[in-house]
Amino acid sequence: MDCFVFIHNCSNKVIKVLDYSLELEKAYSWMGEGCELLSLWEVYDLITIEFNKRFTSRMGDANGRKMLIRLSAPLWTVASEKQKRETVIHELCHIVDYYIHERSSHHGEPWKILMRQCGLEPQRCHVVDTAKFKKKRMRYRYACSCGKGVTTKVAYNRIKRGVVYRCRTCKEEITLTGEKYIVV
Repeated sequence: MDCFVFIHNCSNKVIKVLDYSLELEKAYSWMGEGCELLSLWEVYDLITIEFNKRFTSRMGDANGRKMLIRLSAPLWTVASEKQKRETVIHELCHIVDYYIHERSSHHGEPWKILMRQCGLEPQRCHVVDTAKFKKKRMRYRYACSCGKGVTTKVAYNRIKRGVVYRCRTCKEEITLTGEKYIVV
C-alpha cells in the first residue's frame, strides 16, 4: 500500500495517513464521470493523475500539454469527498479546454461552459482550510535612521557574513538588532 503520512507543523502529530492508490482510484473515477458528462471519453486514457506533496495552498493544477492533473496530497487529507470530486472535474475541464481549443482559456468562458456541462459552478478557488499547512518563517529585525524593519533569514545570514544591505526607504546601511520572530 502506497501511503502519505502528514505531520502537523506545530504539534508534530500525525494528521492523517492517505492511501495513495485508493485516492487515485477515486480521482480516476471522478474524471470518468466528467468525461461522460462532456461526452469526451477519448481524453480519459490520455490523462495522468498524480499527487504532489508540496501543494499546500492549491488543491490541484492541470497541464494541457502534458495531459497531467496534479492534486494536493496534504490538502486531500482534509478535503471532503465533494471538494475532491469538484477539484478533479475542475482540473479535467482545464485539460479538455486545452484539448478542444489547443490553448487554455484559464478560467475564461470556454472553461466555464465545460464546468456547467459537468453540473458544477465554475468557481476559481477552493474552500479547503489550508491553515495547518502554512509554513512558519523566521524574520529578523533591523534598525536604520528611518525606523525598524524586518528581513529574511537569507539576508540576515548574508549581513552576518559582512554583506552590506541598505534600507529601501532611507538608503542607510542596515544594522541587525538581534531580535527575531516567527511569521505564520
